[in-house]
Amino acid sequence: MHEPAWPIETARLLLRPFLASDLEALHAIQGDEENARWLYNARTLAETRELLALKTAGRGEWQSELVYAIRAREWRAGSGGAERDDDRY
Repeated sequence: MHEPAWPIETARLLLRPFLASDLEALHAIQGDEENARWLYNARTLAETRELLALKTAGRGEWQSELVYAIRAREWRAGSGGAERDDDRY
């Protein structure tokens, strides 16, 4: 998979690989019941730590996913991913 030149910065966003120090911010998102109810079950801190281990290794929950941390200049961090379309490659 193509790896971008990190970090990627725009006027409003910073995209970068995940760091071990992202645990608290990632768990604030992953462990929030209101946030999680639409996408997945809220994760415990231990589950978030396991997920972050995948993300810091440069992998998502799916092998073909490119994962990155998102930092907006006005608000807290989030996470994103892009899955490769195997039909095109």
